[in-house]
Amino acid sequence: MEMKKFRGTFTVMVTPFTDDSLEINYEVLGKFVDWQIKEGIHGLIALGSTGEFLSLNEEERYNVSKAVVEEQVVGYLF
Repeated sequence: MEMKKFRGTFTVMVTPFTDDSLEINYEVLGKFVDWQIKEGIHGLIALGSTGEFLSLNEEERYNVSKAVVEEQVVGYLF
């Protein structure tokens, strides 16, 4: 099987937090993903820009990844 090459523009995203920095702000995350899709970004790389991967627990990493993927699928289909 031939591997498909990634092409286009991919952004390494920041993870938005609430004003008190204690919770992930999923509402802002969804808007951020939607905005990038509307601007023509071909792919998003979550949890990789400012050390959030190491700062979040496993459940939080899963939830951020799931939110980003679901937003990308919706943005792609509609």
